[in-house]
Amino acid sequence: INSRVTVAEAYGSNDELMDLAINFGNGEVVSAGFELGQNAPNPFRSQTTINYNLPESADVTFTITDAAGKLLQVLRTSGVQGKNVLTLERKDLPAGVLFYTLTTDDFTATKSMIVE
Repeated sequence: INSRVTVAEAYGSNDELMDLAINFGNGEVVSAGFELGQNAPNPFRSQTTINYNLPESADVTFTITDAAGKLLQVLRTSGVQGKNVLTLERKDLPAGVLFYTLTTDDFTATKSMIVE
């Protein structure tokens, strides 16, 4: 499954855009491209992990912002093709609803998380 001819997309019953992946018999899910997962645990107190998939190796920037859009942290890393995991330490993050954004040259996605 790729987007060479048309965009590879899947839609749910409420017309919401869903992640597109192939599930092989061993239970392993292979993503068709970019994917930003929900952090776990969520909410968290000391640290949380964020899974993300890349169709190819790329430089990745994670930004953490608060509900007002104030930039709290910038994390840069080199992602590999396939599954990647980022461990986020609470450190100086305030309690409340925060947003994390993954950015590469070809992709940007944002999700929310709760810091206790």
